[in-house]
Amino acid sequence: MMAKERLVGVAAGHGAARLMGTVGKAASRAAVHGSRPPATQSVDIQEVEEDINKGKEEKQRKQQEIENEVDSEIKNPRGQRSS
Repeated sequence: MMAKERLVGVAAGHGAARLMGTVGKAASRAAVHGSRPPATQSVDIQEVEEDINKGKEEKQRKQQEIENEVDSEIKNPRGQRSS
């Protein structure tokens, strides 16, 4: 039983040495780049979807207005005089 404990200790020691190197690297990166705390607020999915849909509708409306302006400009260029 004593030999098994030593084996576990050796294996754990070896793994811990590798892990410490990884943890040290991550900690230094966090110090440089900062770390983000977990989100503390919950998000209402329905409200977010409504906002997204409103944005999509507004974008489509603006795109349609621009297409109409371009089409009217193609049909009746401003530089031409009507006779």
